Amino acid sequence: NSMNRVIDPVALNFYLTMGFVPNELCLIKDVKKLPPGNALIYELDTGHLNKWKYWELPIFESTRGHDENELLSRLDSLLERSVQRQVKADVPVGLLLSGGIDSSLIAAMTARVSSKVKAFTVVFPSYGDFDESQHARKVASHFGIEHVEIEADQMNVELFHLMARQYDEPISDSSMLPTYLLTRHV
Repeated sequence: NSMNRVIDPVALNFYLTMGFVPNELCLIKDVKKLPPGNALIYELDTGHLNKWKYWELPIFESTRGHDENELLSRLDSLLERSVQRQVKADVPVGLLLSGGIDSSLIAAMTARVSSKVKAFTVVFPSYGDFDESQHARKVASHFGIEHVEIEADQMNVELFHLMARQYDEPISDSSMLPTYLLTRHV
């Protein structure tokens, strides 16, 4: 049973406008994505679909009326516990450090709970505007984290062909290329 691969113009419009296709929409007409936290089993012999929700975002209490310092302290504690769970391993642990806010915060939390973590940063010497390695270097140095810089080879079109096979659908996230290069090396 072959499927017609016709582009859904509404999904394409979302992709061109926002850089991704939201919700259940898919670039292929008459195909839907599973909602977040859902799973599906298709039984080949009967054609039966079984879809269920395996996870749901917990409902959090309102933060109104709470002291800002108390909320920051709770956030700090939650982040620290989360990172602490991730660095417990029988093998060496590494983190990807871009030098941006998110990865720098994770590096700070990691340094707080472990001294055996390496930070990996991709360096783009030929693409100065995209190279954030200077920031990553400062963050790693500040928190005393061993820092490994991986110099990216010249980017070429072949990388995009390779990566296109690894994604469910087109996305316009500029970090996907450095992330791929970095994780391939690590």
